[in-house]
Amino acid sequence: MGNIDGDIVISCPIKNDNEYLIEFTEHYLNLGFDRIYFYDNNDDDSIQPIDILINYIMHDKVRIINYRNMKFDDETHRNHFFWNIDFEWVLFVDDDEFLELKKHNNVREFLSTFNEGVTKIAINNLHYGDNEKCYYEKGRVQDIFKKPLPLDSYTEYFTFNSAIKSLLKKTNGIFQLNGHSLIDSKPYFNANNKEITLRDFWNINDNEVTYDTAYIKHYCTKSLEEFVKCKIKRAKSNNDIYSSRFDIDSYYFLYNKRTQEKEELIDNFIEKYL
Repeated sequence: MGNIDGDIVISCPIKNDNEYLIEFTEHYLNLGFDRIYFYDNNDDDSIQPIDILINYIMHDKVRIINYRNMKFDDETHRNHFFWNIDFEWVLFVDDDEFLELKKHNNVREFLSTFNEGVTKIAINNLHYGDNEKCYYEKGRVQDIFKKPLPLDSYTEYFTFNSAIKSLLKKTNGIFQLNGHSLIDSKPYFNANNKEITLRDFWNINDNEVTYDTAYIKHYCTKSLEEFVKCKIKRAKSNNDIYSSRFDIDSYYFLYNKRTQEKEELIDNFIEKYL
């Protein structure tokens, strides 16, 4: 099995969604990641992650890369990170995604079960909706939203939980690195150490989805208030393709039940945060 001598790190963009930064940081450090790199993409001066995370920064467990008030896209940030930061393994996730290990005490132990030649591990999502919560509640996101979508939840085109993020070993050579995967001549493996072929750049075949060993808990909307405050505000400030992606109808109600209360609150939250 493979030896891991270098750092195992997290790379994560952050914008308008800072209530859970301490929880996120503690979660990944407790899993044995050596360091977390946050791309600070906030455009609100009242939000200062450096103040929230100062103790972790002082102990070199967190580094913040200044991306404030700049247009951000996943591919640019991931390629910048892959070429410019020193690490052995990196997990690219967003700040609403929490890795869960079911059979191993930490990520180093998990990675040691893969052969030396393995460089790409696809970890599938387990999606969480609003759990019928309209308002932000103070606390840990993993405690507030406890019920995931059913495992077989699907749209016309895909099963929700077939979506992946990648745990990648630093390599040289020619490759294409996008928002979810790295494409080169080497094979992908799923969390069960099974060689797989990606169905698309961002998801895997349903029969290769696994929750036995590891998966990512994706809190993709949280409450309606948080969705407006974080996702819709982010899309509006980016003024790009994300404006249609993070839409109430095509995104929020894709994961959550439509109710009269939610319909009535949408405009109130939009007026408050936008």
